[in-house]
Amino acid sequence: MGVYDPAGRQRGVARCVTDRVAVAFIDDVHVDADHRGKGVGRWLVCGLLRHPQVRDIPQFTLVTDEAHAHYAASGFTSLAKIERWMQWRRDTGSAYTPDPWPRSAG
Repeated sequence: MGVYDPAGRQRGVARCVTDRVAVAFIDDVHVDADHRGKGVGRWLVCGLLRHPQVRDIPQFTLVTDEAHAHYAASGFTSLAKIERWMQWRRDTGSAYTPDPWPRSAG
């Protein structure tokens, strides 16, 4: 989803990755520096949450380094059961050596 000025220049963008049924992850929220602090980001995220293709999804998550208060004002809360969440990162390795799905495999 994007926000554009009257001249058609993109001033904000948010990406949502979802199965369109149960969960959605909001990623890559960005607003141009000269448009920050004017409600553009909140408008963008709220518009995304209300979009017809995702508005019935019961759970959205996002990750932020420094905008917790901003997202809390839009209704986001910390994860209830953070201990259930796990991650696997290619840059830190895994239990599999070598990688069972090398990029060169078809």
